[in-house]
Amino acid sequence: MHAVLYAPWFVLIVSAAYNQHMIPRHAQATLEQLAASFPVVAVTGPRQSGKSTLVRALFADRPYTSLEDPDQREFATDDPRGFLAQFPGGAVLDEIQRCPALFSYLQGRVDQSGRLGEWILTGSQQFGMVSAVTQSLAGRVGMLALLPFARDELLAAQQLPEQLNEALGRGGYPPIYDRPVEPALWYGSYVQTYLERDVRQLLGVTPLQSLLLARSVRARGRSRDRTRRSPAAGRRAEDPLGQHQPGPGYRLLPAGQRRGGIVFFPLGST
Repeated sequence: MHAVLYAPWFVLIVSAAYNQHMIPRHAQATLEQLAASFPVVAVTGPRQSGKSTLVRALFADRPYTSLEDPDQREFATDDPRGFLAQFPGGAVLDEIQRCPALFSYLQGRVDQSGRLGEWILTGSQQFGMVSAVTQSLAGRVGMLALLPFARDELLAAQQLPEQLNEALGRGGYPPIYDRPVEPALWYGSYVQTYLERDVRQLLGVTPLQSLLLARSVRARGRSRDRTRRSPAAGRRAEDPLGQHQPGPGYRLLPAGQRRGGIVFFPLGST
């Protein structure tokens, strides 16, 4: 049996904890306005940009469930109507892009109830979520893109580093400001865990294929860097033969017969 436990006293405690540690976001006013104007509000943005924290703090009176949870995702996929029936007054559905089938069923619920601000959705894979929203909930949803902290938000919370180099190095992702972690370590793990997984899901490739793709991209990047650093390499990129043009009586060996470089041989030789 699938169920989401929802107790008002528990939500109030969680909300107080979130508000106590949350750096205020400029997007909060916009989010409140959208909830008062649309039956569905969709908050998109990169992973770890603060979407869940913001919506759980602002809509603490709503039940909350995350579709990253395998049990909830299975329930929503196998029985969308039963899943949504748990929430007669609406809910906060986190990472809803993990269950695209829900969007069509949400359309029916929204059209039936007509209540504003009933459903609050978040999604990290922006392309997939926006595509599903525009197909099923067009005209019924207000969209908000939440990015990591802005400079003014960190400044108001007295969290902005004084030195420009440090501020640029730390960036604006919330986890860097709520735990003792080195930014370089966090960003490295972020790329490996979140971005590579999302890219694999978006492109439908296997981990091995994504590894080969990443290696290819890195190799091309290194090649471009070497070309930028070396004027001679730049000239070779424009003219692959460079100054090594074949002299009179010589011709270029066909590409398939070369071994390790450009080779010329006398005309008429075999």
